[in-house]
Amino acid sequence: MNVVVLTVGADHVGKLPEIIPEGYEENEEFLRQVHKALLELDVIEGSLICPETGREFPIHNGIPNMLVNEGE
Repeated sequence: MNVVVLTVGADHVGKLPEIIPEGYEENEEFLRQVHKALLELDVIEGSLICPETGREFPIHNGIPNMLVNEGE
């Protein structure tokens, strides 16, 4: 999992620590924050950006369009 990407995304809707804390397995508050960021947030309108290619995939009505057109 790319923690930096997760942290940047989570900053738009809440907060996550920039680095994973020591003993995170036992840190209930941290685990709750990560659970919320990964499993409880829905993006309705926006986009996903591939960190490797920079390609932007639009999200409309909660549905991401991950199709790549010919020639891309």
